Amino acid sequence: MKVIIGRYTLYICLFLILQLISRCIFIFHDSLQHQLTESVFSTFRQGFALDLAFTCYMLGLFLLYDIVFPYAWTKLRSISFFILSFLVVFLSFSDRYLFDVWSSKFNQDALHFMQHPKEALASTGHLPVLKIFIISLAISVILYLVFKFFLGYLKLKISALPKWMGLLLLAVFIGLGARQSLSVSPIGPSAAYYSKNPANNNASLNSAWNFIYQCFMPTEYVDLEKYNFFSASNHQQKADEYYFKSDTIPFTFDRKPNVVLIVLESFNAYLSKHYGGVLDHTPFLDSLSKTGISFTNCYAGSNRTDKALACINSGYPGTPWNSILSQPEKAVKLPQLSNLFKQKGYTNTFAYGGDLSFASMETYLQAGSFDRLLDIDHFKPLSQINLSKWGTHDEVVFNAQAQETKKEPFFEEILSLSSHEPFDVPYQSTQTDEKYGPFYNSVQYTDACLKAYFTAAQSKKWFNNTIFIFVSDHGRDIGVDRDNPTDSIRYKVPILMWGKPLKGKVLALDEVTSQTDLANTIALLFELDSTQKTFPFSRNLFSSRDAFFFTNGGWGFMNQNHSYLSFQNKYYMSLDSKKREGSNARMEDGAAIQYKLLNYYKNL
Repeated sequence: MKVIIGRYTLYICLFLILQLISRCIFIFHDSLQHQLTESVFSTFRQGFALDLAFTCYMLGLFLLYDIVFPYAWTKLRSISFFILSFLVVFLSFSDRYLFDVWSSKFNQDALHFMQHPKEALASTGHLPVLKIFIISLAISVILYLVFKFFLGYLKLKISALPKWMGLLLLAVFIGLGARQSLSVSPIGPSAAYYSKNPANNNASLNSAWNFIYQCFMPTEYVDLEKYNFFSASNHQQKADEYYFKSDTIPFTFDRKPNVVLIVLESFNAYLSKHYGGVLDHTPFLDSLSKTGISFTNCYAGSNRTDKALACINSGYPGTPWNSILSQPEKAVKLPQLSNLFKQKGYTNTFAYGGDLSFASMETYLQAGSFDRLLDIDHFKPLSQINLSKWGTHDEVVFNAQAQETKKEPFFEEILSLSSHEPFDVPYQSTQTDEKYGPFYNSVQYTDACLKAYFTAAQSKKWFNNTIFIFVSDHGRDIGVDRDNPTDSIRYKVPILMWGKPLKGKVLALDEVTSQTDLANTIALLFELDSTQKTFPFSRNLFSSRDAFFFTNGGWGFMNQNHSYLSFQNKYYMSLDSKKREGSNARMEDGAAIQYKLLNYYKNL
């Protein structure tokens, strides 16, 4: 056992030293330290979690050697360490030069670029490749000699049962170290993001870990040149026509109201009779909708919560090739409502009972000028009930936000979570559906939490000067006829505006609208400092009459006639495709919108 502990202590120390050297190369080679807006030490502190994760990945490789080749000689491990050291050091130099060009380390664009060796070599012709190779080789040789020297003192033979038990125990700790989480989500690139300055964040991001992440957890890369979009030559004109914005709004506010934006997990329109459904699981939301301004024919722009945050806050559609939040270097460049509210003098808060590091949500929100980001670490001590798999239940979050003292004017966004799988809520409704009962019960629970929230908030002085905006993050297939993919209600979500500053205005708007239009509409209503170009994919809910959205199996385009078009398992018509669908105006419109979105995405 002592031999095992000694050997893995050596591995850990040398791999951490390797990460130290790697980050120093990135920061001090070509003087990147002058671009940092915070201390160099902060990049090491913030990046340590990913340094440890990468170290555990490498420990897993050496653990595999001990299990498969227990009697192998020192040379196998020494050569492996040498190769790994060279690759890590060389990658650090490569990332440093890549950052000068793209303000980012290795990413999906670079991965795609590697598929074209000729162009890639041409683009690196000006770089001192030989110098980088020699320095990387020299550093690797030094580390190799150190590794081999110390490893020579340690036995490699493993025969006794206790040593095997030690290896199994090590495997558990290595797995935990690589994942660094017992919750739903493992550690992600957002762990390194702590600043609005790309230089700080990229210096913290572990180059080797990021390379593995981009290669083995890739998002589908979309090549604009590969798609002809039904040979539509005027795609830019068609896209501009669709995204034409009207600045006309039916009312204004006498004073600067507070805004509470409540994003409801999985609140599909079919759960509510007011929003066109046949079920009645949202009685409180429906009661508010009858006394406010409701949009009863709205379609979600995405199918996941992380994508929905960009739809709602940035007016950015939920693209099928990836979630924009999964690429922090792009996500932080999106416009956000919270930034505009901040410019208007508002105090911003985001509240969520789960872990904001999931799906890189925290990184995205940090770029949104939120004064406070509250998640499970804040709400868990306040909870008197058991946590759900995803975090603190909605009743705890809503109650805490209703009771706290607020500085006006404020913008507050609350993201619910209890109506997410596995629907383990501390509530039992009277519904008896055996198949979908747990989901329906969780929705009724969140609806009841909203009622309690409003009851508590009504006694607060800020209540009468607050506009509450409700929107679901996305639709659900649960309870919908899955054999009928054209049943569009699965993509419908409620949007409601309610509050005393509306002075009793009641509207139930049945025109087709899109969830992505909410961002620009809010900017117009509250006279935020935005232009036609601030939210390029967000229009005006009060004037739009159609909706474009992506689905799991394609994309949909809805208009007032409720026409629905999609390609099952095909997002675009590829030049390589042998099957070509018949072209029509709606297909070309959808293709043109995708073309505009892809251009915007690539240029972020």
